[in-house]
Amino acid sequence: MRRVLSLWFAAAIVLVSAQAVLAAKPDRAPLELPPSLELAAGEACEFPLLVEFLANRGKTLTFYDNEGNAIRQIGTGTLKIRVTNLADESVAPLELNISGPLHTTLHPDGSATLVFGGRGISLFPPGTFVLTAGRSVVELDAEGEVISVTNVGFEEDLCVALAG
Repeated sequence: MRRVLSLWFAAAIVLVSAQAVLAAKPDRAPLELPPSLELAAGEACEFPLLVEFLANRGKTLTFYDNEGNAIRQIGTGTLKIRVTNLADESVAPLELNISGPLHTTLHPDGSATLVFGGRGISLFPPGTFVLTAGRSVVELDAEGEVISVTNVGFEEDLCVALAG
């Protein structure tokens, strides 16, 4: 009898645990971006930029804790852009594959850790526009302000490349 009760208790724990995990099922959503966006002078480079999204098959997978709070996101999929210097038409635009991935950890205090892998664009700290390849870690406080940026691997200042 004791063995039957132990098995029943173990099965009940597994069932309750499974229900908790099922309740926190991740969401998959397409990465929604406008066809293009303009960055004013000073937002990324000293001159205005046009960023056009040539291919966007990006997806975001969001994970939740058992209370339904988002705790982690993974961004994957094809993302290709064209970047144009709007102040100097003689400079050829750059076409870049920045397909990532991006792993974001959302901390309970509202801060976040962003880990870029592969090729990506970093606008951190504000006023920069850098192509990275490898691992790039950005720590943000609860207000979205940059605490630290660490790039390991290749990085290229796209403002210099687009300056002409």
